[in-house]
Amino acid sequence: YWVAPSSYLGDRVSSYGGHLRYELHSDPRRGDVFIPMESRPDVILKGNQMTIMFLEGAYPSPGEVHEGQLQLVEGNFRHTETHNPVSREELMMVLANLEQLQIRAFFSQLSSSVSLRRVVLEMATDTATGIRASNVELCFCPANYQGDSCQECAPGYYRDTKGLFLGKCIPCHCNGHSDQCLPGSGICLNCQHNTEGDHCERCRDGYVGSHSAEEPLQCVGCPCPLSVASNNFAVGCVNKGSNMQCLCKPGYTGPNCERCAP
Repeated sequence: YWVAPSSYLGDRVSSYGGHLRYELHSDPRRGDVFIPMESRPDVILKGNQMTIMFLEGAYPSPGEVHEGQLQLVEGNFRHTETHNPVSREELMMVLANLEQLQIRAFFSQLSSSVSLRRVVLEMATDTATGIRASNVELCFCPANYQGDSCQECAPGYYRDTKGLFLGKCIPCHCNGHSDQCLPGSGICLNCQHNTEGDHCERCRDGYVGSHSAEEPLQCVGCPCPLSVASNNFAVGCVNKGSNMQCLCKPGYTGPNCERCAP
């Protein structure tokens, strides 16, 4: 099989209803034997733990150019393992995270060379001037979803993969310090405001936090001896009554980490 590069993969929901077109060229040898249609799928799509296939209805004779054309609608696909028909929801799930696109390379057993040319995978955009993509839906999504078919989680949400289809988009729990988190686990990314941790729940080294029921964690620089990062030599600090105790990095000492250790 010919295997498509990454530029053909990923979120391809906007290709639903469009066409995959390609040309297969082969140079047969004398005594070449044609491979029957039922022995091998012509196009294979893999995504979201599903593998589906398309079988051509007609094939070229050895040496002829094969002009493949496939419309990406559910009626043209079957599951590779069970050969059961593919539903629209299942095809959309595959296209939402297309991981592999494979095109059959051989139609005979003794070809001296084969080549794949002019591969086109159509997709819809809202700025193009081509043919109207009447099969592509444009949904009005709830606040936790985005995308033409609401197939993506909106910023501030992550996908809980439990449940039907692709799972639900639920809020990231980052204590107000990030709107990005990993699908499945909900671990926060790019914690802001000097925080860190799986849920941005603690202050970075050199910062101390203040908590209240009304506001999220606030992290301010430890005055050890100054609050600016270039002149802060503490891994943290703690409040001791009305005083601040600095926890100095190795090599520093003093109430405010203001001098070198012996």
